Amino acid sequence: QPSINRALVLHPGGTFSYTERDIPTIQSDRDVLVRVVATGLCGSDACDRLSDIIIHYWQHGKLGRNEVKQPLILGHESSGVIVAIGSKVDVLKFNDRVALEPGISCNICAHCRSGRYNLCTSMQFAATPPVDGTLCTYYRVPAQCCYKLPAHVSFRNGALVEPLSVAVHACRLGGDMQNRNVVVFGAGPVGLLC
Repeated sequence: QPSINRALVLHPGGTFSYTERDIPTIQSDRDVLVRVVATGLCGSDACDRLSDIIIHYWQHGKLGRNEVKQPLILGHESSGVIVAIGSKVDVLKFNDRVALEPGISCNICAHCRSGRYNLCTSMQFAATPPVDGTLCTYYRVPAQCCYKLPAHVSFRNGALVEPLSVAVHACRLGGDMQNRNVVVFGAGPVGLLC
């Protein structure tokens, strides 16, 4: 039974605290509760410029139009273990090892109904204000946002599923590159995965 939910919280003005938060509860019969084991740092969390780490939300209080106006848990590239399951979840079970999809779509718009949920205009994305992220002990998410990890895939590598999917999508958009020269600019983690 989960007892403590520790979280790394960014406060408006740029201060951090390592604090206890309420343990999320199952809100839908299709939700799961995940004990987060590994979380990567994304370019939206941090980027390296001339060896100085600049944390976008931390340094600037915002990323694009998304501004930190209330305490926010960062992190969205994560993996973990299922510790609680909604009554209608039938594809996952207690103790399943999973990678997390950070975007929660509405499931009712035209994009979602056509299978292109990544284009959902009502998307709630982890660690995008005001939605808390995954740098915490426990995270509630719809079961549809969990992907089982094979036994040979570590939690650390499981946390890379989200950036890997971005790289795979970019490569697919590029078309057949076999026997062709390709330049990848800005080869951060996603570029290196290409």
